[in-house]
Amino acid sequence: MKKACFCGKVTMEFPEKPLLHFMCHCVDCDLLWNGAYMGFVFPTDEVSVKGDKSNFKYTAGSGLVLEIDFCSHCGTKVASRPEIVDGNLHTRGILEK
Repeated sequence: MKKACFCGKVTMEFPEKPLLHFMCHCVDCDLLWNGAYMGFVFPTDEVSVKGDKSNFKYTAGSGLVLEIDFCSHCGTKVASRPEIVDGNLHTRGILEK
């Protein structure tokens, strides 16, 4: 499956079916995603992210690191990689292309 950010300058390819999907209501997700976070989880080795993206990294409430990739042009958050589930990538905010 191929998806892209709002402006189309960052694209992702990943399997049709995720390992799992989930909803998070923590304070960090509320601030970062402007409400509850609904994510889809894929193994990082099965995902390709291409384009001009930037990265934000911080220590989450769990004490572990969370990395967030976003488009350098339109700012769409396209993926996150939480250290707590190393080897997996969460997607959200991407559009059909």
